[in-house]
Amino acid sequence: MPDLNGVQKQINRLDESYNEKIDAVKELQKISEENPGALKPHTKEFVRLLDSSEDELQKRAILILGWIAKEHPETIKPHTKQITKQLDHQDLEIQRIAMIILNLVADEYPETIKPHTKQITKQLDHREIEVRKHSILTLGTIAKEHPETIKPHIKKVVSQINDPDIWIRLNTTLILLLLAKKNPESVKPYTSEVIGRLRDKDDGVRRYSILTIGWIARKHPKEITPYTKEIVEKTSDEDSWVETVAIKILSVLAIAFPDLIKPYTTQIERKIQSDNIWVRVKAVEALASIAKEYPSEFKNKISFFEKYADKKGEYLYQIKSSEALKQIKKTHPTEETIPPEKIETQEIKQEDKENPKNQENRENKKQNN
Repeated sequence: MPDLNGVQKQINRLDESYNEKIDAVKELQKISEENPGALKPHTKEFVRLLDSSEDELQKRAILILGWIAKEHPETIKPHTKQITKQLDHQDLEIQRIAMIILNLVADEYPETIKPHTKQITKQLDHREIEVRKHSILTLGTIAKEHPETIKPHIKKVVSQINDPDIWIRLNTTLILLLLAKKNPESVKPYTSEVIGRLRDKDDGVRRYSILTIGWIARKHPKEITPYTKEIVEKTSDEDSWVETVAIKILSVLAIAFPDLIKPYTTQIERKIQSDNIWVRVKAVEALASIAKEYPSEFKNKISFFEKYADKKGEYLYQIKSSEALKQIKKTHPTEETIPPEKIETQEIKQEDKENPKNQENRENKKQNN
């Protein structure tokens, strides 16, 4: 436990001669590394030193503030404006520590750092990788709570998507995902750049990228159509998240553009054997959407849809497969096709699951009749 009287003594020396100040700040820096809480009450004194004309005093002061921020970011909250000013300092070390401090504060209080988004975004052009890394990390933290704040700077964020550093790529794609969830239109112009990261070696980058594409596809499926082949490739990705979302995207595209997805019917059929229920369900959905538009091409797959239309316990299979069978039967009637009443039964089952009162209402109606 440091001597608090000794701490105050060193603080008092900060008002004396230059050499006294240097000696004092050196001692205070040692204390900050061991027990930053002991210096927390004197945060304002260190912030004041940032305006000093002496680089060494500035550098040691911001290092002390960095240690305080690590343990007590709330203490730095009132001083984020002064810390942000240090991003324009001529000394690279001071710039780096300032960016780290802002990142530490953002982790706990993103709303405090939000007003400094523009200055932080500028650091994405910094020559030092650590500054760029903490800049994109800070922007990612802001985006989680305030994605609208990042929207005006999206072009600069996208410029980091191919950075050699994995953490920069990861957080860049995370920010784009957060923006796409709230406002897919803002990310839509950068679809090509996001698609390019589907082959990233990092699972996280691929996940964030395919999820971003998924959000765009929900509102703007046409925007994804030029990249259908790339999406199909991801249905065989080694990461189950990527595989699942890729199939979901194909099921969305199959509804809007069944002719576009039809050439990939064989690849989609293979996914029916997946251990992942959502992969199986979305594969059936995609095939059903194609079959509804091109029933002639599925006349030899009646048994396939019969199997899933009658698959107990998996109502999503049943309803989608039943829809496809209805359309196939209209075009190619056959005794092997599931009778209409059975198809209707499957649909009733789905309705009952979604609204349990349906069954009770039907039984009451029967009794009244």
